[in-house]
Amino acid sequence: MIPGIDVSKWNGSINWEAVAAAGIKFAFIKCGGSDAGFYTDPRFYDNVKAANRAGIVCGAYYYVGPLCTSFADGEADGNRAAAICEPVKKLLVLPLVIDFEAPDTSNPAGNTGAVRGFCAAVREAGYKNMVYASEVSGFRDRLNGDMLSDIPRWVAKWSANPPAVWDVWQSTSEGENPGIVGPVDLDWMVIDTFNEYAGDHGGLAAALHALAAAIQEVLKYVE
Repeated sequence: MIPGIDVSKWNGSINWEAVAAAGIKFAFIKCGGSDAGFYTDPRFYDNVKAANRAGIVCGAYYYVGPLCTSFADGEADGNRAAAICEPVKKLLVLPLVIDFEAPDTSNPAGNTGAVRGFCAAVREAGYKNMVYASEVSGFRDRLNGDMLSDIPRWVAKWSANPPAVWDVWQSTSEGENPGIVGPVDLDWMVIDTFNEYAGDHGGLAAALHALAAAIQEVLKYVE
């Protein structure tokens, strides 16, 4: 399994060099949401750029609000998420994820349609797609999980044991990692999934980061 984290403005200023040095290989970074009007996370662009400079492979997630309950709602949120991510699109190797937590459990069919609408929109915009939800309250209670088997899953299950089906597993919301003050969400990605998304990018990013560090070291001795 490949170790990673997911972060937002609530994690404050992040020392991405320290995060990378601790062994983190990937990060999902919040781009925005529709749960409090429509907004962009104020740290999104800085986090994506700094994480990439540190050699960490990045994706983004968008937190949909409680009214995202139909294909059209999801499609609209997907278009908003894609627009937010456009300035750093080339830096997002991992999927643009729909974070599905806020809609209630009364309309699983509509909720499932919303996920499909979001994923269709981000694919049309040239991004990979994925859905994040809790194993029980999300994929079981809010969504018709069986109807989403073709969409990669990022599953929240805060436990020592992974979910039954997953591509990315959020194992805790109370993790600790150098470079981040306070608790942070810790994630794991299936090795084959990581390689499928990142390809040679992960190794290239790490190599470029090492080269930059070496150059900086040499420059210390240049008058």
